[in-house]
Amino acid sequence: MGRAETPWNHGWDACANATLDGLLTIEPLPRPRAAWWVYEAYGSMNGTSLAAEQRSRQDVDGLGAFDCRRAVFALGYFPSGSLGPREMLNEAARPANTSVAVALHRLPQCLRPRMAVRVLIEYVPRAGRDGELMQLESTTVVANVRLPVQGDGSVVLPPVELEPMSAAKLTLEAVV
Repeated sequence: MGRAETPWNHGWDACANATLDGLLTIEPLPRPRAAWWVYEAYGSMNGTSLAAEQRSRQDVDGLGAFDCRRAVFALGYFPSGSLGPREMLNEAARPANTSVAVALHRLPQCLRPRMAVRVLIEYVPRAGRDGELMQLESTTVVANVRLPVQGDGSVVLPPVELEPMSAAKLTLEAVV
């Protein structure tokens, strides 16, 4: 897990207290926090890395990877500026939610043998900064659909709705 395995200077030793650098709660038993699921998305990526091309929003970022079994992408919405706990609670100061359009191009043939893919979209609320402290037992499935793939290997996913400081994991698997 890279950074999660290393104690960072938080004013307390995040590794010695069994939280994996804040990815787990402490009491009563270790449980995943929101940030855990972002690391889980990253850790589930395998194969060839994919770059995200941003067309309109510089505060939405993504990365992904694929092999011939599946493709996994992680998207995050992190508006610029300071978003501490006060800003998140103050509706007037809080940035608006955003809807992210995702289109994938040139999917490899091995991922689309029947010209269709199964798409699973999972939502991770408040995955950054103060949201990392929020306990989250699992992600929320917001879409689980079969989508057609165009002849050129393109597929358009359902829009991904994100709140500030949230993330989503997108998994595509070949329909066989």
